[in-house]
Amino acid sequence: MADPSDKPGYSFNPGPPPEVSRFFRNKNLLPAFSYHDVEPQEHAVGFTVAKAMNLDVLQSIQGALQQAMDAGHGSAAHQSGRASGLQLLA
Repeated sequence: MADPSDKPGYSFNPGPPPEVSRFFRNKNLLPAFSYHDVEPQEHAVGFTVAKAMNLDVLQSIQGALQQAMDAGHGSAAHQSGRASGLQLLA
């Protein structure tokens, strides 16, 4: 087996690409009752969650997703933390 020390600085998990995180962070919040309420062009530059009509809820969900993405966590890690974050808003 090859010795990993022959390739210094190489990693199989370098983390999320910075462009993805920056693109997600710059999306506008679009409160909507249904995804049908948001035009396809708006989906490309906006962040929406079905039934999330309150900006506080939408900001909380986007923030939790952003933190999970920045930390390199998958959706399972985000889903476990989302419920506790939303309970604080109630």
